[in-house]
Amino acid sequence: LGDGPSFVAERAYLWRQDGRRIAVDFADGRPFHDFDPAKPAAHHLCIADDYAVRYDFSMWPAWQAAWTVTGPRKDYTMVSRYSRAAGG
Repeated sequence: LGDGPSFVAERAYLWRQDGRRIAVDFADGRPFHDFDPAKPAAHHLCIADDYAVRYDFSMWPAWQAAWTVTGPRKDYTMVSRYSRAAGG
């Protein structure tokens, strides 16, 4: 954002096992996507924008999610890396 103001963003999801798949739901319980842990990729269609994700759990407990978002209103790639907090 260059010299723009900083901000904090936060989003919560509910992860659960659903048979042999992992289901990821929005915090209010609505389904978001699910995936096979052996092939950790999924997509979610939000109106006309497609959210495709590839998870990488190879460095567990650190992991990452790489999102590719395309559609008439969106066109970006975002990689989020997750790890335990220092001292956690």
